Amino acid sequence: MANEFYAVTVNADGTLDVTDQRTGRTHRGLHCFVDGGDRGDLYTHCPPEKDTVVDRPIRRVRVHVRLSSPLRVM
Repeated sequence: MANEFYAVTVNADGTLDVTDQRTGRTHRGLHCFVDGGDRGDLYTHCPPEKDTVVDRPIRRVRVHVRLSSPLRVM
C-alpha cells in the first residue's frame, strides 16, 4: 500500500517495511511481535525457568487485500 508520503511492504515474516516517499529512507522489520512467558505479578516481570520465546512465524505469512480505496487499505 502506498500514497504520496509512504509505501508499506509486508514481508514474508509478517513485519513491515515503511519507505518515506519524500526522502527515500526505508525502515525495515517494523511491527514485529515477540512473545515469551511471564510468571510474575502485575508489577514484576519474572520469566519462567523453561521458556520458549516466539519471535517469528512458524510458516510463511499470507496477505490478502480486503479493501482498497483512496482513504484506507485493510
